[in-house]
Amino acid sequence: MKQLEKDTVCYYCYGCNKLLLENFNGIKHCNGFAPAYSNWQERYYKALKEEKNE
Repeated sequence: MKQLEKDTVCYYCYGCNKLLLENFNGIKHCNGFAPAYSNWQERYYKALKEEKNE
């Protein structure tokens, strides 16, 4: 499994079977998202801003 980027919701999720796929890069929108952090939205939007500024 590849290391997930902080600009994907998968980075802040408890996980699913997709994480077992070797070439899975993560996604930005997910219907089955289960947050692993209480402040996941703040962290996620901060990562998106940083990506946009690069």
